[in-house]
Amino acid sequence: MDTPAHRQAGIELARRFGIGTIDEAPQDAWSYDGRSIRTRSEAYVLIHEVGHWLVASPERRTLLDFGLGAGPESGRVAEADAQLCVDKDTQIEEEALASLIGILWEVELGQPAILAFLEQNWLEGWERPACAANLVQNLELLYQRGLIDAAGRPVPPESFRECSSEAA
Repeated sequence: MDTPAHRQAGIELARRFGIGTIDEAPQDAWSYDGRSIRTRSEAYVLIHEVGHWLVASPERRTLLDFGLGAGPESGRVAEADAQLCVDKDTQIEEEALASLIGILWEVELGQPAILAFLEQNWLEGWERPACAANLVQNLELLYQRGLIDAAGRPVPPESFRECSSEAA
């Protein structure tokens, strides 16, 4: 269940990382405009956008929707797609990493992360070893990038190092 308190916690998390926020719907422009996340969406979407900021290179944090092309909530698709600057494999990897770090932040904030976990298909095919291996691989990448600690908890903003968002 999404609540105003959950949404506010997502906004505060963005601000703690130094990410600007705009009280508008992503459909009015973009989810992220190169400086700020639009906040009129569900809490898990806001936290997912923080996840994108965390996994994007510092150079791509200045681009619409992180240079990944338009997100599903972005309204000005052509403009965001014009700033696409990564290949499909990078898009797929960063979407998975943003999803997983967002879910871990939801847990950290005491929010119902299971909803995002299910919606973002982390349990699809759970009985297949390859799916479990994919989850472990993505957790390892988050750890290598310094975004989670050895216990799998997200690194707080005050401990975040700028270089941690770059590929290891």
